[in-house]
Amino acid sequence: MSEVIQSARMIPLQAGAKFYLAENQPGLYLQGLAGVHSQRLKTKDISISGGTVPGSTTSSSTFIWGLGLGIKFERLDIGGHFDFVTPDPDAPGDTKSSRYTT
Repeated sequence: MSEVIQSARMIPLQAGAKFYLAENQPGLYLQGLAGVHSQRLKTKDISISGGTVPGSTTSSSTFIWGLGLGIKFERLDIGGHFDFVTPDPDAPGDTKSSRYTT
């Protein structure tokens, strides 16, 4: 994968609901989603100047939510959504959407 990262995993688990803008389906709809975003990062041992920095594994789970828009036809549903991952409250100074940066 790289010289430093041994493995990385991100798994979103979400549930959602659709709100149809017209009384009868098919038609346009808005979508809301909420759930958990699980992530894990495992690093390799690194040799520097005759010494070794041991690798580590970091895991966290954060709240995730999303908003979407779509249209349903009689036999076809086309939609999309955008997800927002909340900052990890246990990571010092974490104000970004993801706690892992390279």
